[in-house]
Amino acid sequence: MNSTEEKVLRTIKKFSMIKKNDLVLLAVSGGYDSTALTLILNNLKNVLKIGLIMAHLNHGIRGKESDDDESYCVYLARSLRIRLIRGKVPIPDLKKQDKKISLEEIARRERYSFLLRTAREVKASKIATAHNADDTIENFFLAFLNGKGTSALSGIPPVNDKIVRPLIETFRSEIEDYVNQTRFQARLDTSNLNTKIPRNLIRQRIIPFIEKTYHPFKAGLLQTMGILYGEDLFLKELENSILKQIRFEKGLYRLIFPVNIKQYSIPLIQRLIRYTFDELGKGKSSYHQIMNTAQSIKKGLQSFSEDNIVYFSKDNYSIFTLKEEIKPYSLSIRAGRKIFIKPLGLRVSCEWESANDLGQKNKICLNVPENKTLVIRTKKGGDKIILMNTSYPTLLKKLFIDLKIPSCLRSLIPLVEINNEVAAVYPGIFPLNLEARINDKYKILDKRKKCIKLYFESKVS
Repeated sequence: MNSTEEKVLRTIKKFSMIKKNDLVLLAVSGGYDSTALTLILNNLKNVLKIGLIMAHLNHGIRGKESDDDESYCVYLARSLRIRLIRGKVPIPDLKKQDKKISLEEIARRERYSFLLRTAREVKASKIATAHNADDTIENFFLAFLNGKGTSALSGIPPVNDKIVRPLIETFRSEIEDYVNQTRFQARLDTSNLNTKIPRNLIRQRIIPFIEKTYHPFKAGLLQTMGILYGEDLFLKELENSILKQIRFEKGLYRLIFPVNIKQYSIPLIQRLIRYTFDELGKGKSSYHQIMNTAQSIKKGLQSFSEDNIVYFSKDNYSIFTLKEEIKPYSLSIRAGRKIFIKPLGLRVSCEWESANDLGQKNKICLNVPENKTLVIRTKKGGDKIILMNTSYPTLLKKLFIDLKIPSCLRSLIPLVEINNEVAAVYPGIFPLNLEARINDKYKILDKRKKCIKLYFESKVS
């Protein structure tokens, strides 16, 4: 056992990566890192008492080079007598279908999907990837330059559920020296030479510049990242203890925080909000959005933004957010009938009554005949309404903007349609609680007469 193998063994034991009788799936690309990972664990398998299987995904990004990478992995597996499972995904074609995501991100997503699927099929207890110490340093710079928090700044975690990284404390130079002393000629990924890719620019220009003009810094930076990693673990444990008090309700994608959340610091509240937004499938939220939401909670304020609402009541805070727009609905109603709008938890009843009490927020009064059929529906593109005491139509989009209704709630607001035109808008759903807007054409002219009344009863509060 040489010094590099001893170093990797210490890392495995330090982070309890692998235990006796584990079947480890090796993620192999054909490059220096994964070649070293395969050779080292193959030499340590009797010491660790583990089994090994190799897995390679041909992503087709570099054409013939990608096929040659696969051929090399076949050769490596046969030479070491390790079973190899291969997969192929046309990443460039997937990129054409989704132009919003980078090629690198799509490749990463497909690679992990392949590894997790393969691990399930072969019943592997661990997946070993070849991330090394230089990779985690590069991640630090990427996170630092993009304004990330402690989780990202602490680098690539040595263990993430069943994914382990035995080379995470081994530098690239040690890995290359190790492989060059064997009979195997690892593959070179020529895309790593492209400095237009941010990681490659950091690897080939920024880090060498710092080392040349300042002094060697990698060991010190790894120590700092280790401290951040430990502190981040502590904060996550604290988060988890608080998260048990947070309730999630379907429908409006509502998070309910206990009122005592105010006692925590804003940074901790931010972490809780970020985590819960991720759990809702909300996607990436900006730092400023999360900060503003946290400050609203800390100050006990109600806040509105384009993506979410913070509502404060006596007993708790509610954060409403939508990961996607509600499915369109269209329901007919007439006097003496009731309907229930399930996604909103909203019951609507229609009555033929006197028009002498018009003031309640949860009610719409319309000057239409008793036998008239009304439609309650979601908004459509181009919807307009002639507001009370005006003679010109206003786009609902403009009305919602004027009312400062967040975009995530606009598709929830029920509209009343009569004769294919918007007769009323009901923005009184919780937590907006705004007064209804009536089309001037259907306003009440004589309070002594009867009219159609729509009563809205919310089951969400």
